[in-house]
Amino acid sequence: MNQPISLNCQNPKKGYLIQRGVNRNTENGKERQSFAEYVNSLSESQQQLLSHNKSPRKESIPKRHPTLPKLDLPSPDIMGKRFVVNVGKCPMNNIQSLICRHSVVQQNQNQFHNIQSVRHNSFETRKSIIPQSKLFPIHRTSVNNISGRSARDDDMSLFYNKIGGAEIVDQLNEEFHSYSKQHEMIQKIDDLERYKQRFKTFLEYIFGKPIFYNLEQLKEKHKDLGLKNKDFNQFKNYLITCFLKVNKGQLEFVFEFSSLIEQYRYCIINSNTPFAIIYNQRTEKLSTKDVPDAILQLAQNSYQKIFQDNSLAPYFIGIEIKQQARKLGKILSQLMSWEQTNDQVLIEMRTSHKGMYLTNVHFTLFKQHLIESMRQLNIQEKQIELVTSRMDGYRSYIINQDSLLDFYGEQSSLLQVQLKKYVQLLQKDVRMQNYPSIALERHSQFILKYLTHLHLPTLTSNDLWTIHVKYKISIEWIDSFRDNFFHLIKSLNLNALIISDYEDIWYKLKKNLTQYHSIESRIGKKKVDLVIAKVQMKLQENENYTEYFKNANYQMNLHLHRIIAFIMKDQKIYNSNDLKVIHQSLKIRESTFDLFVQFLKNAMQEETISSSLIAKAEEICNYYKRSICT
Repeated sequence: MNQPISLNCQNPKKGYLIQRGVNRNTENGKERQSFAEYVNSLSESQQQLLSHNKSPRKESIPKRHPTLPKLDLPSPDIMGKRFVVNVGKCPMNNIQSLICRHSVVQQNQNQFHNIQSVRHNSFETRKSIIPQSKLFPIHRTSVNNISGRSARDDDMSLFYNKIGGAEIVDQLNEEFHSYSKQHEMIQKIDDLERYKQRFKTFLEYIFGKPIFYNLEQLKEKHKDLGLKNKDFNQFKNYLITCFLKVNKGQLEFVFEFSSLIEQYRYCIINSNTPFAIIYNQRTEKLSTKDVPDAILQLAQNSYQKIFQDNSLAPYFIGIEIKQQARKLGKILSQLMSWEQTNDQVLIEMRTSHKGMYLTNVHFTLFKQHLIESMRQLNIQEKQIELVTSRMDGYRSYIINQDSLLDFYGEQSSLLQVQLKKYVQLLQKDVRMQNYPSIALERHSQFILKYLTHLHLPTLTSNDLWTIHVKYKISIEWIDSFRDNFFHLIKSLNLNALIISDYEDIWYKLKKNLTQYHSIESRIGKKKVDLVIAKVQMKLQENENYTEYFKNANYQMNLHLHRIIAFIMKDQKIYNSNDLKVIHQSLKIRESTFDLFVQFLKNAMQEETISSSLIAKAEEICNYYKRSICT
């Protein structure tokens, strides 16, 4: 996990971009371009957009959903996806609004690329900005009257305006600039003010201000810098810290802020991982393929496993793989924040799966096959974890069980009532006596938003770590928030499966907020492998486990490696509901599981691992024991 970023950054490796030496032995014989050279070589790409009077309509969300902050749906492409301008903020009341004539666009269509920038309702970007031709007015249509929305409604739906417009963006840019200019690589830039202005333009663009921006150039230039995930994480982490300083609106805005920044990860980093390839195939060239190759391969691998699964195969008789790949790609894009989504997706999920009468077994088996297919494509475990954690937000809708969000949606006032009650419960709890009173209500609202919107690309584990790393979080505070949350929802009589998911979220949150480091990160992979070997030897010699090793269907050796990796790496790919399905056929008794835990502790002691880490491993085993044992 990345260390927190401090304002006093004498070490250039602590910054959002890491200085890299010049590599004069590259394959093409050229020197690696420095960040300073990159900024100094940029050509002017920002253009001013004249007002446009047609504003996109938003799909109506049923009343059953609460008025929690959420992301807006993308606007329809009014020009056939051939231009690179944000139009989400353009006012509708200016009859003389101007946009480029469609014929001009058609003449230059071969110079455009498919950049889908749904966050800010922009059209596709080109490799280079084409000089604008004469502009012609377009008269306002009756669409606005049909939608029943005013110009101000659409204007304020943009993140740029929700957070406070130019004032907040200026403050955010100042905060970031005051930090970044301390770095040696930034100091080499000839014109720091120009660099500062360009970064501000980037912020305005991703927040939805209607301006031109050349994303293709951004991607090409950053490829030469060789930035990796850790560099982007440092950049993103400090931006989140700066945003929390300047944000004067709702605390939950940080969810959308994080998602907006995350959308551009693969524009900045230099990566050839499957997700980076998928992202680039979606956003770069004009391709005749409507499904990226990696997505098609992922679908083929997944459904090959599904067809061999007697529990799932009957539900997928006669499907067309490419069509399923298209659906899978859309869902994956939403989970990874490449494509905009909102609560309406949940209704669609429930409606489309309701008649199938699926159970948690079906959900977990599908999830398991998808995970194994992603591993076959060598997708990183952290990325798989990110996908599956957001996928879990759909569980209650796939198996048609009420979630907390359902209750808040059906009774519009229930959310406010429960929020008020939650605050009162916390105020009465003696464990919260030293908790800052001003932050109590804001954090209560923040928690309810987070727990009910796991299906949205909100804050990652790394983001939560960054936000809380500079504070000393009391374990009693976390326990109080958790205990009172379950007391709050007790009267709603939610299904045990849904309660179990909430329990897992709190369990993972506690470790994250208290800055827990995995056991493997402390002792190293080599020692973990030695522990696995010793535990495996002990289990093979024990009569209680003989039958498991003899039965080829159990694949005990592989299973053992994964369960210990789950403990040592603190993986979050599977939760309690999943482990219950995976282990139900093994019929493991508590005494048998306790024996495994004892062998694990003995092996760790033999490798001279500290008693505190051994206790942590035992705690993890005991938490998931109820899900593993029959």
